[in-house]
Amino acid sequence: MASGEPTNRPEHTVREVPDVLVYNCHVYLSPPDERGIVRSRAASLVEVFAEGRNERDALRNVVQQFKAAISRYTSRGESIPWLAEASPPQPGETQRFVPVHF
Repeated sequence: MASGEPTNRPEHTVREVPDVLVYNCHVYLSPPDERGIVRSRAASLVEVFAEGRNERDALRNVVQQFKAAISRYTSRGESIPWLAEASPPQPGETQRFVPVHF
């Protein structure tokens, strides 16, 4: 193709994209109890736990708690008190890894 001839290719622009902070929230989920409630907890941040009517609700709720905890520590300029090693799952618990974007 000779220079100066039009092309049918779209033009690409480069723009600055702000850094997105992502944490991997390692979650343990209990099997539903007699009422159908599923409990969830973050494996590496002791204070983060929640429950829900099903797995999806429990995950949504624990991620909200996880975000609130991280936001609280970072807004105060404090270190996040991660466990040196993730706590092990309890019998019957399943695990999920949820990327959490800030």
